[in-house]
Amino acid sequence: MKLNKYLLIAVASLGLFACNNDKEEATPSGLKAISLNIVNPELSRAEQTPTTGEHGGTLAITPSHIFVKLLGTEPVMSATFTSLEEANTYTFFDVPTSCTGVEVIINNYSAYNSTATAETAKETNVTCYGSSTTLTPDGVATKENGTLQYDLYKTTVTVKPIVARIEASGIKLMQTKNPSLSATTETSKYATLNFAGIFLNGYCENGTLANNIVTASNPQVIESDDAETVLTAAKALSMGDFLETPATIFDATFPTTEKCYAYNFFVNADNNKPIITLAFTDATLKAGSCSPIRFAVVSKYNGKENFKFEAGKLYRITKLEVTDENITGDITGNTSIAVNATIVVEPWVIQDVTVEWK
Repeated sequence: MKLNKYLLIAVASLGLFACNNDKEEATPSGLKAISLNIVNPELSRAEQTPTTGEHGGTLAITPSHIFVKLLGTEPVMSATFTSLEEANTYTFFDVPTSCTGVEVIINNYSAYNSTATAETAKETNVTCYGSSTTLTPDGVATKENGTLQYDLYKTTVTVKPIVARIEASGIKLMQTKNPSLSATTETSKYATLNFAGIFLNGYCENGTLANNIVTASNPQVIESDDAETVLTAAKALSMGDFLETPATIFDATFPTTEKCYAYNFFVNADNNKPIITLAFTDATLKAGSCSPIRFAVVSKYNGKENFKFEAGKLYRITKLEVTDENITGDITGNTSIAVNATIVVEPWVIQDVTVEWK
């Protein structure tokens, strides 16, 4: 059988946390073709069942839309699939010599643009991206019902979510003098204090995806020093959840034991941290007066001022415990004292994280 100077590129594994082949070859010359094999992770928003898993573990995302583009071809060669099974049995043949690699986008019909609002509206499927220009020889292949042999090449593409995720639960008021115990009306300086909701301040809402780089928008920041204005603005954010009727924080935990608040966000070059902020209403003091609207603002994650969030990781907060001293009338937190709260980071790899209040 005559062996012509054609090539087949096999995408052996488009896997989250996959490794590149140990043996790397230069991009070969000649016509090319590509076949697929894909795996990847998970994410969502709103009040829901918390993600479970051990620190350092990984989680899987279910692909519902898979976009594959060949790099360096003119005209552009691409294909879309609805499942891994469909993608893993497909092959591109007769790809131009100019092809330099493969680009893969999961769960994004617009292919290159995504917003946090859209991402967080999804229960489990978030946009994942990866590309590779490393092509390694892997035998020969033949078209179905054909006799022409193609040199087979494969490449491994690392695919990961283009957003990060925060899950928050265990919101509870603790005693100032004994932070290990729940606060009561007897131990708190507040006569009444209702939990109204939670929101992120300073998160990046939009992101543009291209050439293996996600460029995030400027962060959405509420900067007003008027508590009522802040609360109104916070309720309009996509990264916030508020109770229809605020409920007393004394001897209570929010949300319910089996739920959490979860948000996906983009990470920009400056790594602007999303600031977790708790909102309280109907506040009255046993002695003196105060604004009826109050806030508790996270100042640090894991005790670090410069904590770096990363796309593809899930930051799971299992304890957001505050005391009277952490609650203030302004979102700058200038009048509050820093305390620790507990977070777990799950990237689609799971890591433990703590936070401190302003």
